[in-house]
Amino acid sequence: AELIQRRDRWLLRDLNFLHLNEGRGPWTYLADAYAVVLATLALTGIFIARGRRGLRGRGAWLVALGVAVPLVALLALRYR
Repeated sequence: AELIQRRDRWLLRDLNFLHLNEGRGPWTYLADAYAVVLATLALTGIFIARGRRGLRGRGAWLVALGVAVPLVALLALRYR
């Protein structure tokens, strides 16, 4: 029989700790603020490009794809 030992990977453990919000407290507010900054960056980025690369061209397809992928994933996971 072979003995299998589990090794602790400190970086993955710490990243998972933050991802699951096990620390609570100040980390929650920091993560929420970061999410607001990312959402603002994404939304303002939609309107910066003009012409063929803006919302009247390629940008419209990218925005539609960015909305469609999470919706399809949500529907697939929720109603499986």
